[in-house]
Order: sequence, then structure tokens, then C-alpha cells
Amino acid sequence: MNKKIDDIKFGSTNDEMVLEDFVLRSEPKAMNETNILQRTYAKISMERRHLHKRRLLRVAAVVVPLLLCAFWSGLVWMERTPKSVQQVAIAAPIIRQIVVGRNDTMHVTLPDGSRVIANSRTQLSYPTVFRGHTRDVSIKGEGYFEVVHNAQRPFIIHTDHFNVKVLGTKFSVDNYDNRSAGVTLLEGLVEVETRNNDRVRIHPNERLNISGEQFVSREQVSPTDYFAHLQGILNLNGNELGDVASRLTNYFGQKIVVDRSLQHQRLYGKLIIRDSISTVLSNLATIADARMQINDNQIHLKRRVNG
Repeated sequence: MNKKIDDIKFGSTNDEMVLEDFVLRSEPKAMNETNILQRTYAKISMERRHLHKRRLLRVAAVVVPLLLCAFWSGLVWMERTPKSVQQVAIAAPIIRQIVVGRNDTMHVTLPDGSRVIANSRTQLSYPTVFRGHTRDVSIKGEGYFEVVHNAQRPFIIHTDHFNVKVLGTKFSVDNYDNRSAGVTLLEGLVEVETRNNDRVRIHPNERLNISGEQFVSREQVSPTDYFAHLQGILNLNGNELGDVASRLTNYFGQKIVVDRSLQHQRLYGKLIIRDSISTVLSNLATIADARMQINDNQIHLKRRVNG
């Protein structure tokens, strides 16, 4: 059984020849070992590549959903962030601005109960709710304030060039013209601070005159006479015509020019300022013994010519 096929001898008969032909056809061909090794290594390499791909697919199946979740969360966060900011903005107090017409006044009650009389051509801004450690308002023009006392939350009035800090008092602030502004105190104590960080405290019946960011002077005033103009009356008790003309310029928003020879003329009496500007200036000219003239949209008060 262990004999090689080449060692078998076949006869010459027909059957032996058929058998020999069959055996020869059935003989295995010579094996090429090099070819077999190459195919084996190629098969192993292919299997390794398939295994690597399957591993990558398994990793991707885990990582890709995580990345998609992170990306989706980022989109949701970006979408919600503006809404959050918008909600904060909506929650902030609304700023109200009061603008008083010419030849008029307006009475305003602030959120803390403090009261303001805003004079002609005045702009007053304040929040609907006072929050934080201070109560802040802004003014351009003139306002008389009666501030509710609150030592823990000072009341601060902001102007272009100076601030007024109070706890609870009655006073007025006027800054129609930054070159000729001031603070007048009726009751209590206030502190005025300029943009240069200069500070001055004023006492009742005092007026602090301010030009730009500089304190100019301090003077005694009569509160009754000084604040009467908020009721539409100017009490003239020796006031100079130039000063009265400046106050009326601020009140009406119309430039009034006084001759130099009349600037320091002192006036006495009462001037009703709730009337029209022409009526008021006509009455002023009568009190000052002057004449009124209009040139280039300016009103001039000149010395009356006798004759």
C-alpha cells in the first residue's frame, strides 16, 4: 500500500491498459510550496485587514453618536443663549424720560416716593424701579427735588459735569447752560462732586454756582423767592436785569440779549412767567424801563430813548 505509483507495473492486456490510464490520470500533480506560502500569507494579511476594519467600525459605532450628541448640545446651547441674554435685558428696569415743554412744568413722583418739579424745557430720566445701592436719576434743565430719606441708599442726580449726592432733602439742580449751572438747597445737606473729583457740601439757604467742572461761588438765597419761579412767578428783590434775562433764556429757550449799560440794573416787583414770551418780556421791559427789539431771531432789551 506504501508503494509509489511509478513502481507499479501494468500488463499489456486491455484491462491493464485501462487501469494504467486511470491511475496516471488520478496521480496528484507536483505541489509548489512557494506558491502555497504566498497564498497563505496573502490570506492572513486579508484577514488582518478585515479584522482591523471591523474594529474601526465598532469604535465608530460608539464615538459617532457621542460626537453627534455633543454637536446637537452645542446647537441647542447657542440657540438658547441669546434668549437668556434677552430675558436678562427684559428683566432690567425700564428707563423713563420726561421732556417738559417750553413755558411749562411737570410734577413727577419717582419709584421711591421722592417728588420732582421739572421746569420748562427740562429732560429728566429715571428707572421704573430703583435697584442696587443707589437711587440714580439724570437731569438736563432744572428740577426741584424732595427726596425721601434712605441712609442705606443715597439719592444721586447726574448732570453733564457734576453729580449731587443726598440722603433725604429738598433742593434744586439747574444745568440748562453748563457754563452757568448750580445747586440750591432748601432743607437738609447735599454733597456736590465734579468730574474732577472736587467735592463741596452746601447747607440750607445756600446756592453753589458751577461753571463747567469748576466751583465758582457760594451765596445765600431766599428759598421762598428762589423757588417761586416753579410756581410761575419771579420775585424780583433787587435782582440784576442780566441775571433775570439769563433765567428767562433758559426758561423759554429764546436768546435774550441785554445792553451792557442795563446788565446790572436792579429790578423790584413780580413777573408772571406763565404768559407768552412776548407778554413776559414786554412786562420785563416796563419794569426795567427798557425797550424790546427783535433782530436775527434774538430779543434785545435796550435802554429806552427819551424823546
